[in-house]
Amino acid sequence: MSKPKVDSEHDAQAVVKQELRRSYGDRVKVNFSKTILETGKNGGKLWVVEGDAEIKKWLFWKKNWHLTYYVDIHSGKIWIMRCRRR
Repeated sequence: MSKPKVDSEHDAQAVVKQELRRSYGDRVKVNFSKTILETGKNGGKLWVVEGDAEIKKWLFWKKNWHLTYYVDIHSGKIWIMRCRRR
């Protein structure tokens, strides 16, 4: 079996942060609340990363949402992304 590419919760959070920065730029702020390792029905392992993100759009307007990302432990690929406005 190959060595996992994403082997710690810090690495999983870095993958999510990189994806958000690629989408929204440097103005996105992320606060992670929970990062756990789960095993799927087929035996695959995924990091579940939850947190809150915020983007300051204009002077007084912000966009906030709660996010949940599922990151594959072997490839580092994001399999599922869920977001909910706050």
